[in-house]
Amino acid sequence: MVDKLKPFIPHGIAFIIMLGLVWIYAFPSLQGKEVEKHDIVQSTGMGKMVRDYYEQTGDQALWNPAMFSGMPAFQTGTKYPSNFISRVEVPVFKLDFLLTYDTGIMLALLVGFYILMIALGVSPWLGVVGAIAFGFSTFWLVSLDAGHMGKLRAIGYMAPVIAGVLTAFRGRLLTGAAVTMLFLGLQINANHFQITYYLMLIVMAIGLAYAIKFIRENKVAQLLKTLGILFLAAFIAVGPNVSRLWSTYTYGQETIRGGTSELSAKQAQTSGGLDKEYAMAWSNGIWETMTLLVPDFQGGASATALGESSNLAKALKKRGVTGRNLRQTLENVPTYWGKQSFTGGPYYFGAIVIFLFIFGMFFIKDMTRWWIFGITLLAIMLSWGRHFPALTYTFFDYMPMYNKFRTPSMLLTIAALMMPLLGFLAVDKIVKGAFKKDDALKALKYALYITGGILVLVILGSFIMNVSSPNDDALAARGWPMDVILDDRRQLMRMSAIKSLVFVGLAWFLLHRFINGQWSKALLIGGLGVLICADLWMEGFKYLSHDDFKPKRQLEANYAPNQADQVILRDNDPHFRVFNLTASPFNDAITSYKHKSIGGYHAAKLIRYQDVIEQHLSQNNIKVLNMLNTKYIIAPNRQTNAPEAQVNNGALGNAWFVSQVTKMDNADREIAALNNINTATEAVYDNRYSAYMSGFTSGNNPSSSIRLTQYDPRHMVYEANVSGGEHFAVFSEIYYEGSGEDWKAYLDGQPVEHIRVNYILRGMRVPDGTHTIAFKFEPSSYLKGERISLWFSILFTLILIGVVVYNVRMKA
Repeated sequence: MVDKLKPFIPHGIAFIIMLGLVWIYAFPSLQGKEVEKHDIVQSTGMGKMVRDYYEQTGDQALWNPAMFSGMPAFQTGTKYPSNFISRVEVPVFKLDFLLTYDTGIMLALLVGFYILMIALGVSPWLGVVGAIAFGFSTFWLVSLDAGHMGKLRAIGYMAPVIAGVLTAFRGRLLTGAAVTMLFLGLQINANHFQITYYLMLIVMAIGLAYAIKFIRENKVAQLLKTLGILFLAAFIAVGPNVSRLWSTYTYGQETIRGGTSELSAKQAQTSGGLDKEYAMAWSNGIWETMTLLVPDFQGGASATALGESSNLAKALKKRGVTGRNLRQTLENVPTYWGKQSFTGGPYYFGAIVIFLFIFGMFFIKDMTRWWIFGITLLAIMLSWGRHFPALTYTFFDYMPMYNKFRTPSMLLTIAALMMPLLGFLAVDKIVKGAFKKDDALKALKYALYITGGILVLVILGSFIMNVSSPNDDALAARGWPMDVILDDRRQLMRMSAIKSLVFVGLAWFLLHRFINGQWSKALLIGGLGVLICADLWMEGFKYLSHDDFKPKRQLEANYAPNQADQVILRDNDPHFRVFNLTASPFNDAITSYKHKSIGGYHAAKLIRYQDVIEQHLSQNNIKVLNMLNTKYIIAPNRQTNAPEAQVNNGALGNAWFVSQVTKMDNADREIAALNNINTATEAVYDNRYSAYMSGFTSGNNPSSSIRLTQYDPRHMVYEANVSGGEHFAVFSEIYYEGSGEDWKAYLDGQPVEHIRVNYILRGMRVPDGTHTIAFKFEPSSYLKGERISLWFSILFTLILIGVVVYNVRMKA
């Protein structure tokens, strides 16, 4: 038994080392503290009502009433119980006695890259060093601090998927396909499709490289067999995720991510994807690429802490600024001068990683270096976004689905994975002695000359380089002594380059001594591990330190109701909305944690609602707020500036009858009409609904009434008493089609049609008499998708069990 377990002992030790490093880096997590993350604070607010509904009823809400007056909940807290893959993920992120969610994410990044190293035959000890080089990049630490947890989860599974694909192409088809299927399923389940898209680009590069190789070697049959089984593995990996993917896809067709606005002025901009200006907002500057090697090349974060030895500190002291005032000023200095609007920190991969990557380019002679170099270079150039329009807009306009994603700088995810991969494959060859001494020393010399030469040029250039930014005039107007700050920017660049040069020199020295047979493997691997850890941690602690971990009670204070909230929460009305003007209404989900909000925070708002935000809600059009049943407006008190709940007596309620319904020729006129009509008595509809409205003559009997009698996010019931002929009812609920008519309407239990009115609301003809009207949210993408997901989950599980049993028997 002991002999059978012996091969697993090194991996167990490797896991313990990685876990220990995560614990040390995030030591406060062992005390139950967590990082206060902006996006997590917001996402908690997004899905609060959806989660509460599940806890109270055991059912999925599917519709989220808390944001943007109501929207599908597929991306804000909906569970997909038929997807068994979610349960596979539990051991990684839910080991409460070992990990918090923060440290679970960090460990997943390290373990994922370690799996790739082992799959490629790298020793466990060097695999751990490679995992450190990948997992502690400031790229991930800055993202963790911001709360981009879904992105980081998806990134953690990229390396194991690549491990599976490479294993299959290297001849172990069954094992490679199973590994690919498992981790691709987990990666898709992480629910960050932009990262999945980037993974697809890497896999395409691998496939192209092996296709060329196999065709040259006249192994077309092997190529087709490998591609076939990998496509099958990918198909099965997608299967358990069908419910989420289908629901997200159908929902996406009506959002700013994937839909097309009906407004003529915006159709050319959206065309089934994001607006270009919006999509390219976070484009990496071309010179900003230097931060991969020199972290402070462009000043670090938008707000950087400087020490009392800085030029700014000396200047402030001369002005008499000392003590607490001095320290507070030095905590948030605008040192960043790059092209992005702001940044939480540089995309620093590590000086040693860049050095090893260049070494690998000269040392590794097979096709591996070319597909890695090719996809890395493409990713870097695409990360420049609007600063390299010839390439970027070609991809944006013609590459399928590319226009669904924003933040081009995120493409550096590919480079962050590929660079350490090539570098440590090169070191592995050195460690295994698979080299000619002269070749290795020549490659090492070239890597030193190139990396060191760039760093020396940066050091010398820092004395004369123009480090100003377009924002400097505005900063000067606010009192910042920009001439002094420019000197600090140059000093930051210079000292950062010197630090990188030192680490490159030490890494070169380690490898040089080993290649010449003067040092042992243990000293080389251990030395690289210590140097890389020191380099990345020294930089990483600037952006995610122990001080960033807060007690849970402090984090929960974000959601504590203020006096205005308490007033509103005492209202027993089951369904009304709140407009909070004390926050940025359309970038705030804290309000959604406590109330059904007119605003919210989400990257995939319904595109029609976004149109109304831009043309009406951002202008505080009270008629539109009234039709959205805005019962309360939270505004700052004029004397105290404290939030105050103001009752909006003009709110129209949950539903009402209008006396006039007017046809509009197109969407432009329909949305513009909301500036002019009295939404309490009038409604407008698009020309497409002419058949539905044919022959309608609106009744106008003041004694007729309609009221909400039952509210549930998925099921709303109204009682209508109509006299004096057919009436037209407007419902203060967002119109949404989804995969057909996901919101189904019923009159006295019988299905009936309803139409869109006032650009975003629902409307219906109601005949004379007493009636019960119901709306039920029954999205087929979710309901049918769950059944499909269940069958695929069973198949997925059986295949995994079968592969494990097969491999155990083969080794027995």
